[in-house]
Amino acid sequence: MIDLHKNTKLSLISLFLAAGIFAVDTYYPLNGVSTNLYLLLIFFSLWAEDSLFTISTLTGVSFLMFINLLGAHDIELMNRFFALVVVWITTLISIQRIEVEDKLKGLSLNLELQVLGRTIASENRTQLLEKQIKILESINSEGKKEAFDILDSVINNLKELAVEIDIEELENDGE
Repeated sequence: MIDLHKNTKLSLISLFLAAGIFAVDTYYPLNGVSTNLYLLLIFFSLWAEDSLFTISTLTGVSFLMFINLLGAHDIELMNRFFALVVVWITTLISIQRIEVEDKLKGLSLNLELQVLGRTIASENRTQLLEKQIKILESINSEGKKEAFDILDSVINNLKELAVEIDIEELENDGE
């Protein structure tokens, strides 16, 4: 079977829908009002995985609308022309919206990864400081009082540093 697109079912449904809309537009023109049905094809094509399918649909819809535009007269010609412009504008705005949403999803994922990395780095620094404090406390408990009075001040400084680091990270995360 010929692979029309990654979304083969969507392609086949779109082709049948386009044929039906073209038949209605050709045999029951209703002064160009039936051309607005082509917008259904455009909205339907937005379910595709990529914008290439929507652009292909737009090209096909434009071709079908142009064929019926050739046989139109006066007001009907103007209505069909405006319908064609509406289809193009709707498609381009829809594609742009989808691309912006995809970029936002990527930025959101990137931000989540950055927060996770900072959290892990913070936890690692805290664990390292806690290990250093435990080592210094165990050395201090062995009875070397005169030399370790200085270490008490180092331990207190490390504890204060750990608190300052946590405060700085909280402030950085808030920015």
